[in-house]
Amino acid sequence: MPHITIEFSKNLDKSLDMQKILQICLTTTKTNGLLDMSIVEARASQVDYGLTIEGEATFLHVKIALFPGRDAVKLATLSKAIHEELAAYANQEMNQTASISTQIVEMDPKFCFHS
Repeated sequence: MPHITIEFSKNLDKSLDMQKILQICLTTTKTNGLLDMSIVEARASQVDYGLTIEGEATFLHVKIALFPGRDAVKLATLSKAIHEELAAYANQEMNQTASISTQIVEMDPKFCFHS
């Protein structure tokens, strides 16, 4: 089951609508057509502590975890599309700069269990 997991820094909690961000991720994934949307789940979690050498970290990180076997170019296209949509939304809504990143993780089915 593909999962979209978003981690965001505590200082973004009031700046961005996390339900909107989840919806952007799901809509972009659906438009991409790579995944069966009936089994995709999306969730977001606030990270209370984050730090860079310059001080408090401001970030939004999207991880898409799925089983292997999909075309690498299509996966990269999905990751880039989500990144671009989130960057556009964040730039429109925020008065501060945030690090936005996306990551595709292919899970080894031998170590994944679901019920």
